[in-house]
Amino acid sequence: MAKLGLLLLCAVLLHTGYALQCYNCVSTVANKNCDDLAEKDKIAVATCGKTVAPGYAAACIKKVIQDKTTNVQNTTRACILTKSDANARECDAASDRINVVACEICSDDLCNSAEQTHFGIFTLVAAAMAFVAVQRLH
Repeated sequence: MAKLGLLLLCAVLLHTGYALQCYNCVSTVANKNCDDLAEKDKIAVATCGKTVAPGYAAACIKKVIQDKTTNVQNTTRACILTKSDANARECDAASDRINVVACEICSDDLCNSAEQTHFGIFTLVAAAMAFVAVQRLH
């Protein structure tokens, strides 16, 4: 039984080694599908590495900006390269004409979808608790 718990814990930890996938799109006036991902099958998926260089990591971003002059909002979903040890500057406004309405950076596959629920840390904690519980039984 202890081996089963260890195997479960290893399986949860091993999933971090594969390449990260992110939705990759920019909304336009003519095509707002990137805003709400109503038709996910029509949205491109980009593959980017989990770790690119020491101190940097690939991540997914969903950023909604609004032009202060026209009040037009655009949504961008993409892979980004971000520093692992600092606050992400990717969520800063690019200019004085732009408001950042929303910005999310995440590191799970297709996590830059608005409605997706993330269980990454929860799954890890639950697996660790299950492992400890199995160890106490023996």
